[in-house]
Amino acid sequence: MSNERNIQHTLRHRLDRFSHPIQNSRSIIEAMLRRRGIREVKYTPRRAIILPEQSSPDTEDFVYRVMKKYSFRLFLRDLIRHIDHLILKNI
Repeated sequence: MSNERNIQHTLRHRLDRFSHPIQNSRSIIEAMLRRRGIREVKYTPRRAIILPEQSSPDTEDFVYRVMKKYSFRLFLRDLIRHIDHLILKNI
């Protein structure tokens, strides 16, 4: 019976962790990266992203939303890869 109680306690504890909002997602992400061998993580200020200097908050939000889409990130990857011989009409 003691083993069953331990299992219930462990499961309850794990479920409780999921019911609380993540307080420090940055440290969780860093821990996940460390487990994969990435030790050094650098953070770029929000203003250092690929936007014009005077971009509006709406533009920043739009870029943030499209960067969540895998297809858009693939497009950017290919755009960067072929930047040397890029012709606007071929895009």
